[in-house]
Amino acid sequence: MAKSGFFNNQVGTKTRKQDKNRLNLQTPNDEADSKGVVWVVWSGKRDLDSPWRVYLTYFQGNSWSNPIAIPSPEEDGRAPRISIGSDGEVWITWHSGSGKGMRVKILHYKKQ
Repeated sequence: MAKSGFFNNQVGTKTRKQDKNRLNLQTPNDEADSKGVVWVVWSGKRDLDSPWRVYLTYFQGNSWSNPIAIPSPEEDGRAPRISIGSDGEVWITWHSGSGKGMRVKILHYKKQ
């Protein structure tokens, strides 16, 4: 059985260049769809003064997609979760904002 290890830059015997543009990677969550595509979401920030962002990537065949930043750059996005419906549709949830302004956001993502 191949080990999944996106965050240590390995998937099976394939390697991925380390993305040094992300700091403080947290709360990774992954899911595989019925076609064997592995989807991963996580929260991270580029530097200490930037907001937390949610990122999405997927592994298909032999390479990872470029990470996609999901929420707007003006608001924090933390603790993402991913779910794939029986129809293959990808759903991502995360919490956004802070304090009394905290809210849950949902995104329905369709791969192009």
